[in-house]
Amino acid sequence: MEADGTPTPPKVYEDFKPRTEWIPEDDTLVVYVPGFAKHQMRVQLVSTTQPGSTILRITGERRLHHNTWSKFRIEIPPSENSDLYKISAKLEGGMLFIKQPKLNNPAAKPKEESPTPMPTPQKPADESNVSPKTAEEKPTQTSQTNTENKENRKDQDVPEMSVQEKALENYKWAVGVLATKLKTSRNTVDKMVILLIGLMIGIYVSNTIKSFLKV
Repeated sequence: MEADGTPTPPKVYEDFKPRTEWIPEDDTLVVYVPGFAKHQMRVQLVSTTQPGSTILRITGERRLHHNTWSKFRIEIPPSENSDLYKISAKLEGGMLFIKQPKLNNPAAKPKEESPTPMPTPQKPADESNVSPKTAEEKPTQTSQTNTENKENRKDQDVPEMSVQEKALENYKWAVGVLATKLKTSRNTVDKMVILLIGLMIGIYVSNTIKSFLKV
């Protein structure tokens, strides 16, 4: 309520966005707040929902005219390795200087050790398994064996044919000799003997050829 008894009108706020600047040489955050007085601002170190984490909260509020007010709110994380117990603020010439000195002996962060990779166990070789290469080589070996068998058969067939031909040639030669003797001989007994010899030679040659064919 005003002094004259009239009710106090509700406040109307205008948001103010101050400009900020970080000076690394002095470890100082500068907030430009023209028109604000020291008692109209507040600097707080507030804990967040994350354990061990804090932020700098800077707020300000001042009256512009009648029931109109200007306000701002800034939340900035402290600089890295700063000593939170020695943070200080100073207002000068419309600028708020927030000093954040560093720790004298900042604790070194432990290095995360990378996990040592475990050796991959090797499967024991299974002798019962046949590699594709071995499986492919089997038909080749079989074909080679068949070829060798055919060649062996050919080698065995060659002497059989040569013996048969030789027996036939001997038979022809013997028949030729007997035929010559039959022509020159005039004795009937001699002719009978020659024919008998020729018959025996023919039987012998025939048996010889049959014995080779059965092998």
